[in-house]
Parts: sequence; C-alpha cells; structure tokens
Amino acid sequence: MRRRDGRVDLLLVCSTGGHLQQLLALRDAWSGYTRVWVTFDKSDARSLLHGARLVYVESFTRIDEPSLTCRLVAPVADRVYAQWPELVRAVPKAHYAGTVFRRQ
Repeated sequence: MRRRDGRVDLLLVCSTGGHLQQLLALRDAWSGYTRVWVTFDKSDARSLLHGARLVYVESFTRIDEPSLTCRLVAPVADRVYAQWPELVRAVPKAHYAGTVFRRQ
C-alpha cells in the first residue's frame, strides 16, 4: 500500500511466526497508514500478506485449554473451530460445530 507519490508512511519489519502474529495484533496502530512489509518468504507471511482467509481448527486433544498455536493464530484468523464445546469458553472467537471424526 503506497501513497500516490510512491512513498510509504511505515516500514513494518519482522520475522515470520510469532513476531509476525504480534505485529498483526497491533493492526489498529498501523492500519490507517500506507505501509510496506519486510519479512521472510515463508508460507505464513505469504498467506497473510496476500489477504488469504485463515481458518484454524484446534486439535481434538484440546478440550478446555487452547494450544500455543491457537493462542497465536486466533487473533488474526477469520474463523476458529473448537472440537469440544468446553473450549469455546476459553477461546471466545471459537465456534463449535462438532468434531472432525465421524461416528460409526
């Protein structure tokens, strides 16, 4: 996102993974400015910098407490699914729609 004169207001620099997630969590602070991102060429950065939708399904083994991955991804995810209704209380953004396992 650049201004008409080709200049930018902010240069957002971070590594991928947790640092990228933290900078995204600060979106309210920089969203009104023109900006350029500088980060590693990794899949998480590519998907977030190209506006891809992010849906995260928490592990079936997480019943009442989210994983570290869930805690990092949830703030920027478009949708988070929990496989246990108890987990929705711990992850307010999560939705419960059953599990990924079929009952026989």
